[in-house]
Amino acid sequence: MDGWSLVDAPKSRPTYLSLFAVFGEHSSFMFTLPGLLAILVAHYTKVHEITPSLQRVPCLNLAYLAACCGFLLDIRLGLLRAEACPQLRIAIPLWLWTLVSIGFSVGITPDGVTVMMVYVMLFLIVAQGVQSFRVLRVVALSILAISLFLGLVAAIQATRPFMCIPLMPDVPDFRPSSPDGRFCETTAECHIDAEPGQTYMCERPGPLMTASVGHGRVRYRGILEDPNELALSLVITLPFAMIMFAQRRSVLNLLLLIVAFAIVFPVVVLTGSRTGQLAFVAVVAVYVMQRVSWKGILAAAVLAAPALLLGGRSGEEAEGSTTDRLEAWSAGIDMVRSSPLWGIGKGQFSEQYVITAHNSFVLAAAELGLIGMALWVGVLYTGLKITLLAIRLYRGRPDASVPHAWARALFASLIGITVGTSFLSLGYHPVVWTFLALPGAYYLAARRHDPEFRVVFGIRDLLVVATFAILYLAGTKVYLLARGIY
Repeated sequence: MDGWSLVDAPKSRPTYLSLFAVFGEHSSFMFTLPGLLAILVAHYTKVHEITPSLQRVPCLNLAYLAACCGFLLDIRLGLLRAEACPQLRIAIPLWLWTLVSIGFSVGITPDGVTVMMVYVMLFLIVAQGVQSFRVLRVVALSILAISLFLGLVAAIQATRPFMCIPLMPDVPDFRPSSPDGRFCETTAECHIDAEPGQTYMCERPGPLMTASVGHGRVRYRGILEDPNELALSLVITLPFAMIMFAQRRSVLNLLLLIVAFAIVFPVVVLTGSRTGQLAFVAVVAVYVMQRVSWKGILAAAVLAAPALLLGGRSGEEAEGSTTDRLEAWSAGIDMVRSSPLWGIGKGQFSEQYVITAHNSFVLAAAELGLIGMALWVGVLYTGLKITLLAIRLYRGRPDASVPHAWARALFASLIGITVGTSFLSLGYHPVVWTFLALPGAYYLAARRHDPEFRVVFGIRDLLVVATFAILYLAGTKVYLLARGIY
């Protein structure tokens, strides 16, 4: 394990592949990587949807095709091993059960299968296609760079004045278009001397056809158009900046860490997201506190206190949002009671209730039944187990500083996801499934250098997950009863 350098790929391979193999063996390049990075850019930024020359090109499909072809080529060259990460043994039953749930509840449709295949393929490409620490570093830095770019877009958005922004009626959810040049303070002002039949919003316009929501809450667009989801997506990338500085205390890495906090922290505040606030506190606390000590607690408190003081919303709006969420949880519990085995079907919660569940655990139970919820929790649980066991195994070992640092960073990100998914419906979100896949990639990377490192999901783990699922739903119901909601 000395140095934790890349293990050379097998030397014996056909001559016609040797030129490709030489480049792959001695660098962080893998043929899966370009397609994977293109997938991340497309999912996060959605630039292909706002660029006229790319709107008719199936950019995301082409990126997935490139990644899959690259993955097969890497397997053929011996750059990747045909070894399944522990999470895959839980994820495959989850995907199959999702199809069963859809079939029994609403019937399998091409659209339903297509949406599911997005996060299935994303998980497979990340978890099985990133099998070295060098490639893991490239992927993590890419996610960090993309996220900070989106945070910068949101920060610029916050500096813009409120303007009247027409909504596009031919686009789902009436997404904003370019502002019409009129300044405003309320939406009512925008409808004075307006185009007949045109709907407006009075918000802050931002770059890349973005606009705030809720009278000033910054956000992005696409899968991150919800301010809460943008905040969470930024927060869970912070450990990637921390690990770069922890591994090498250079001026450049210090600058990266400062820039990351300088962008993420204000944007979390500007989103007005209480979920992002809690996730920020959790991520910082978990990462700073290697062990429970007064120094770690003090450092975590100093870093997290500003988010607690400035982040989130208050007043009647916040109270109304909380009530809406609790009522959605109550509706979810009723859905579980109506169909406890296979649920009401993926994507059906918002069809049977006015808003989404605002809780990924309740959402999974309602749409996929108790079995589906247990499997979903199992994927998250296995990722946490991989990183936690690695932290314990490699702590204090100079020859294993790299795997220990990465395990610590990924564990902090997963804790942030755990907090976020407790208040947001992110069971099928590409960003969440990307981060759920990273512990699988870490596991395969660690196994390259330490074949004795093994993580299994056994009967005891199954009992833990099943018990958690039942107690979580029971505890939620008790909480709702105590609040007078259920």
